[in-house]
Amino acid sequence: MDSETTDAVDSIVLGDGAPYVLFSIPIFGRVLYEYAIASCIETGVQAIYMVLIGMSTWSSVTRLWTNVRQYRAPPRSRPAFIIGPCVMLVATLAMFIIATYMWSTNLAAFFYGFKQIFLSDYPFDITLDQYLDKVAQTDVNPRATVAQEPLFLIQYLIGDALVIWRAVTLHSRVSDRRWLTFVLCVIWLVIAGTGVGQITCLYADPGTLQGNDPSLKSCTYILSKTSWALSLFLNTVATILLLYTIRIWRGTVQQVITDSKTGHILKFIFLSGIVYVTIGIIKLCLGVSAEVSLAAFWADDDQYVDPEPGLSTLSTVVDAIMPHLVGMYPTLIMVVIRFEASKDSSSTQPTHSTAVARGLASHPANAGQSFGFSNTSTSHSPEEESMAEIYAGKTLVVGPRSPAATSGLPETYFTSEDRIPHASPNV
Repeated sequence: MDSETTDAVDSIVLGDGAPYVLFSIPIFGRVLYEYAIASCIETGVQAIYMVLIGMSTWSSVTRLWTNVRQYRAPPRSRPAFIIGPCVMLVATLAMFIIATYMWSTNLAAFFYGFKQIFLSDYPFDITLDQYLDKVAQTDVNPRATVAQEPLFLIQYLIGDALVIWRAVTLHSRVSDRRWLTFVLCVIWLVIAGTGVGQITCLYADPGTLQGNDPSLKSCTYILSKTSWALSLFLNTVATILLLYTIRIWRGTVQQVITDSKTGHILKFIFLSGIVYVTIGIIKLCLGVSAEVSLAAFWADDDQYVDPEPGLSTLSTVVDAIMPHLVGMYPTLIMVVIRFEASKDSSSTQPTHSTAVARGLASHPANAGQSFGFSNTSTSHSPEEESMAEIYAGKTLVVGPRSPAATSGLPETYFTSEDRIPHASPNV
């Protein structure tokens, strides 16, 4: 690099308006590189999401149609058999639409900016201020981009509501703790409140769209991180409750995971919750680090340290794919459960797993405690049916709370009060 170019690069860092040499600025090249990688990965994740949403939509529609035609539930439970699949269908489609909008907006912004910067006819050497003005002109409508914030809030509020539904439904069969439901709902309301506050600060003044109001920007930043952190906390609590439910169900997690087909489903839900929370924590940490670094840069802080390219790229990628992961989390669980249920439905001989055999041998009077279901078909084992019932939104009987279960009566004797309908795709 010659002395003139070096002076130009140094002067841009110092901000004294010296000539800007477009292709010699490593920062611009790195930003373009990061967003190119993020766009490619986001597009790939979106393609996978499209496949999953197609499968889940088909399974939800077929399940709803089956429930409407057959009405296999007891009379007072019939509304739940229709409402459950409808809730799953609407929730998953809403989350998919939001993720698709954010993907299309990011992709449009990248290609539009790329085209304007590289293909427009303007002088090769421009000042930094002229360059920043040019970049601002190539951006997609700021309000279209900022609209991603409230949409992302709505998306993970839907996901958190489904998580609460799943956790409370499963846990209520082993422990009747209504205060737990109340606490989770309060946390969800706090998440919604901080999110609404964030959006209010964001749209309070048009200048915040360009970050011209530090106080409002700080308000937006704090509320945004608080809302997301509370969402992660809620998901962590739900995952811990699921682990506790598994332990109560069979005494040890290992026995469930090893011996029970239904345990495989619960294991998948548990592990997917861990992965989701882990990625969310990474997003939170990278976001805080990026904001601190950017604030130091614009404040001309001597302590400013340019973030590592790898971490910066990772932050960009995680921010891009997180809306898709939020929607894919319940959708993937729904597809996996339906897939396992369809595999079991192909069986023509009733087979009992080791876990069920052990449970019946040790507690013969509680034969109805395992996973109860209202379908009286004898072509499948109880656990094969249970996976279909979890998916179908019917019932999950884990503890001895049913009079029929504790008395050893057949499960067809159960009434609608003995069952808790499930409508969450996260279950």
